[in-house]
Amino acid sequence: MGKIIEQARKIRMESGITQQDVAERMGIAQTAVSRLEIGAHSPSLDMVERYAEALGCRLKIEKKEEK
Repeated sequence: MGKIIEQARKIRMESGITQQDVAERMGIAQTAVSRLEIGAHSPSLDMVERYAEALGCRLKIEKKEEK
């Protein structure tokens, strides 16, 4: 899920949202957001979805185009 978190982190920074803002929206500590963003552990899908929602985003799964 590294690429998803990397993209979400970029959106967070471009939007001027701090890790503390995200933490408050998620109901977790800022240090947990930091660990999530640096890949210190493998987050659950639920955690990634909550992170995205805290940024005003959503996860979307699309079928790949077949070649």
